[in-house]
Amino acid sequence: MIEIIISSSVLIFLLCVLRLVLKRKISCRLQYALWLLVVLRLIIPNIPIYDVQPAIDNPYNVMNAFYMIRNQINSTKHKPDDTKVEGITASKYNGVLETPAKDDSNLNIKAKEEINRVYIIRLIWFLGIFLIAVWIIFVNTRFIKQLLNNRTLVKIENYRLPVYVVEHLSSPCLYGILGKQAVYITPDVLNDKQQLKHVLVHEFCHYKQLDYLWAVVRCILVSIYWFNPFIWIAAILSKRDCELACDELVIKNLGQEERINYGNTLIALIIKEAKTPNYLSLGTTMVESKKSIKERIKMIAMRPKMLLITFIGTLAIIVVIVAVTFITTRPENNQVVINIEGLSEDAIKKDVISVKWTRDDMILAPDFSELYYASDDYIIFKVNLGLFIYDINANKIIRSLDLESIQCQYAEGDNYCAINVSEDGDSVYLRPISKEMMYVYVIQDNILYYQPFHLEVMADIEMFNDFTDTTHLDVKSDGAICGRIVELKDNETSKIKYGYLSIKPQYRLKDLRYITGKEEIFLFTEENQ
Repeated sequence: MIEIIISSSVLIFLLCVLRLVLKRKISCRLQYALWLLVVLRLIIPNIPIYDVQPAIDNPYNVMNAFYMIRNQINSTKHKPDDTKVEGITASKYNGVLETPAKDDSNLNIKAKEEINRVYIIRLIWFLGIFLIAVWIIFVNTRFIKQLLNNRTLVKIENYRLPVYVVEHLSSPCLYGILGKQAVYITPDVLNDKQQLKHVLVHEFCHYKQLDYLWAVVRCILVSIYWFNPFIWIAAILSKRDCELACDELVIKNLGQEERINYGNTLIALIIKEAKTPNYLSLGTTMVESKKSIKERIKMIAMRPKMLLITFIGTLAIIVVIVAVTFITTRPENNQVVINIEGLSEDAIKKDVISVKWTRDDMILAPDFSELYYASDDYIIFKVNLGLFIYDINANKIIRSLDLESIQCQYAEGDNYCAINVSEDGDSVYLRPISKEMMYVYVIQDNILYYQPFHLEVMADIEMFNDFTDTTHLDVKSDGAICGRIVELKDNETSKIKYGYLSIKPQYRLKDLRYITGKEEIFLFTEENQ
């Protein structure tokens, strides 16, 4: 979402600059067509070109600059340090960091505050969409009722659209849903043959340009992206360019000799300021206020012609704009090239430092040991030394991650590291709660990524949560149970069994076991060193 907002805003800004620089130098229809780029940018994702062979690098994409700046800020702001953290006992016992008992009350409060903040933002966004949509529906429904209740059919020979005259209509317009469009005119226009001719040609040109469809698209996008002022600017300017393009097409159909007369018709139909912004109307009103029609009269009077060199230069600029705002660069070696749930495009690869230990009699702190995932194939758990993945079928540790190397070793305090595992057990998400950055560890590929933390993204990921309340279980162990208990289904008996970590009273590394049903697995043996 952030990519679409930033890139579309930059795109709109560049188009506004281009519109100003090339004013009266390019075709009005080309100027109008440029807004199609904004529509495409808002409804489609980035175009990846790194899968195209041969690969093409695009270092000028606007999001690359954004990510580079953000990463520099985050790397400076969240640079790891070796200072003491409040809540951690600094003493070492046999090389093992001791920790006091956890108090998760403050952590839960912080997590709830973050979740509430995200929900409030989402609620405001959806509420804005609802209110803008209701407003658009209301004003258009009211206008439709006015047209239907006051219209009288007028027979116009050799004209493809039905024409109605409507009393008290402020301006002629094309209005109607797909397949039922009609032209609505005022009694004054009906009584003036020249104005009637100009109006009918003008509204039919709107019909040929499919402007009634673009009006719907404009209203939908304004409703969705109501919070972005650039979208409102685009809506206003695209509506103006819509009329300019239509005027150009009208003069092309009528002939240059009708140019002055057509301009006089526009002046004669000038209305006061509309009560409702016309860019939120599903109809195409022919004229508006004096201020809005001034530019149209100038364009008609000047008869601008687009030179070939101007056309070629404009196309070159458009290519550059598309490259800057649409096309995603090919990732560098330390950037993400695979699709992993929760992994952002600006994630950076980090070196995986495995845990090394030479003694199996090292003392463990039971309250620092925790089980995060368990299945019939492998378990994911943490002890003082780091994070481990134990393959039950192979009876050995197959992966390990030194948590101290990434400042994720703390069990409580301001730098407490929250650890979650995806429901399928493929990825581990680690985040010190005081930081705005996090790590994603992909187990199968043994790859570690470093990226910004986005709560709304993480909230959408299904995490492993098959834990059960230990107070209601008759779990017997000749040692201390470490952390949570997982509820598993026995494949042979289809009965429920439980898996948990347990350590004997000596609290040595070699005494740590994983117990599931009747099976007892010692996790740290000489073979695992």
